[in-house]
Amino acid sequence: MRAVVALLTGCLTALALLLPGAGTAAAGSPSYRVVDSLRMPNQTSDVVADPDRGILYVMVPNAHLIRMIDADTLTTIADVPIGEGTRVARQMALDPVSGLLVVTVSRVGVADPESRVEMVDPDAAAVVASVAVGSHLYGVTVSATSRIAYVGSPSGLAALTLIDLTDPLAPTVRGTIPLPLSAERVVESPDGTLLYAVGESAVWVLDPATGDVRATWSGFRSAHQVAFSTSGERAFVTQQLGAAAAVVDVATGTQVGTVDLTNTYYMADDGDGTVLMTAPFLAGGTVGLVDAGTGELTGTLAVPSAYRVAVDGTRGLAVVSSIDSSGVVSVLRAVRAPRVVDQPADVTVMVGEPAAFTATATESDATGWQRSDDDGRTWIDLPGETGTVLTLPVTEAGDSGSRFRAVFTNDVGSVASGSATLTVLPSVPDPVVPDPVVPDPVEPDPAVPDAVDPGTVDPDVVDPVTVDPVVVPDAAPTTPSNQILAPSPEHPTTTAPEHAGILAITGVPALAALVVALGLSLTGGLILVARRRRS
Repeated sequence: MRAVVALLTGCLTALALLLPGAGTAAAGSPSYRVVDSLRMPNQTSDVVADPDRGILYVMVPNAHLIRMIDADTLTTIADVPIGEGTRVARQMALDPVSGLLVVTVSRVGVADPESRVEMVDPDAAAVVASVAVGSHLYGVTVSATSRIAYVGSPSGLAALTLIDLTDPLAPTVRGTIPLPLSAERVVESPDGTLLYAVGESAVWVLDPATGDVRATWSGFRSAHQVAFSTSGERAFVTQQLGAAAAVVDVATGTQVGTVDLTNTYYMADDGDGTVLMTAPFLAGGTVGLVDAGTGELTGTLAVPSAYRVAVDGTRGLAVVSSIDSSGVVSVLRAVRAPRVVDQPADVTVMVGEPAAFTATATESDATGWQRSDDDGRTWIDLPGETGTVLTLPVTEAGDSGSRFRAVFTNDVGSVASGSATLTVLPSVPDPVVPDPVVPDPVEPDPAVPDAVDPGTVDPDVVDPVTVDPVVVPDAAPTTPSNQILAPSPEHPTTTAPEHAGILAITGVPALAALVVALGLSLTGGLILVARRRRS
């Protein structure tokens, strides 16, 4: 049945591309880019990523090997031989507890009673354990909540086979869970409480403890895989023969939307908000980028014959096998939208000084700067400014109040930093320090006569005047005018120089004393004459 479906896929795809809106699914820019193509020895099938070991596993069925690739260098580590003759490796899953790889091995297209599950040790690069299962094995899923691996069959067996991995070096068959029809594989719910078995036209919701079918989602056209939205409220179901992938309400099982990609096969959730969905025959091979929260197709990426996909979220890496015989494995690198790390800060300078603004971002391929002179309402690109530092060599007064911001761009889009304001202050003149004033030498004026040194001038010597005492009746005898009275503390007097007992009279005080003395002598003489006349 699958073989017939594959033959019809090309024709249906061509028809789908002629329908209105087909082939225009891309909405927005891709968040991954193809960074390398690895050539395998033959047609590839399943791929698995082991982030802890840093290994990518690529299944090459017809070459009977699984190639181990270093996720950092993308070089081959080793080839693990697996399968023989017409019995080949079909699908694989990583056991998160033991780190071993769980691989189904069977013949293609026929019931194989010798089908088996094999355990591959990456350290030994060899198969280290095997358990026979029977029938026609295909998809395998290792439970995240128990030590069980669920193995599906695309035809011939309407049941899931349970492999006990309690001892990964000695796996055993625990039993089966019957199904209404065969299922390619099973997907565990995010909380581990339910299983979703994917058949061609239906998805059965199972209770892992009892094996009971809780619900049936129907109406699909060759379904391949189920993945869940971030909230777990929606499920995405790929449809090999569908014009679009289906979006299903988990609670009701009803289809509530679509992902506009034709002929979808497999998916991988990168754990960072994107589900990568393959469409091998759309435009030669396409990987759709689906928003894990909303189910919206946010972009597409051309990947030749994109078939199986696995993601190493730790390294932001995805590996995609091809459904054709080219043996090409494409390596995709995640490209997040730029994120600003360092915002530019406001700058204050003087007129004529330089001003610098700095901003940095992650995931940026190109940087530009913009200027706004109207408070951020309008932004103008600054040609030639492509670094993380914007420098204005000389600022002018008119630059004050202008805003500047950086714009970071990559394949996803662009993001602008916050704006920083430039303040330009008027220049302050240097303080003026006056030169010291040295007075000119003054030349003597010839019109001014030289000062005359008076020298020492001796006072004129005045001969003492002897005055006869005047006898006044009933009056105390007068003291001769030339008698010098001792000064009292109340009436200090100046002391005149003495010259050999002669009273020296100098200056104005001495002249006044002489006048007083002459007056007294004259008065005394008049009194004496008057008395003689009376007698």
